[in-house]
Amino acid sequence: MTTIIAHPHFEGMASIIAQKNGFAQPKVSFDTFEDGWPNIFIEGVKETIEHQEVTYIGDFSTPKDFFQNFAAIRGIIDYYANKVRIILPYFPV
Repeated sequence: MTTIIAHPHFEGMASIIAQKNGFAQPKVSFDTFEDGWPNIFIEGVKETIEHQEVTYIGDFSTPKDFFQNFAAIRGIIDYYANKVRIILPYFPV
């Protein structure tokens, strides 16, 4: 099974891709703790991430978004995804 996860700015794009291709799309909350650090929570991580192929659509358009994306990608890797594909529709230079 392939799983697709996206930063909230690209959630609509991820939903369309998931529906057309039959990908799993777990609910992900991109919250922050009181001190500003990212608090990323992926529902059903054992079924949708562990030993699966995961595509992540990220948004690195602002410094705040950069660290949120890094935390999400790191979480996907920590949950033993077999393969992680990262798509960056927009990366400022």
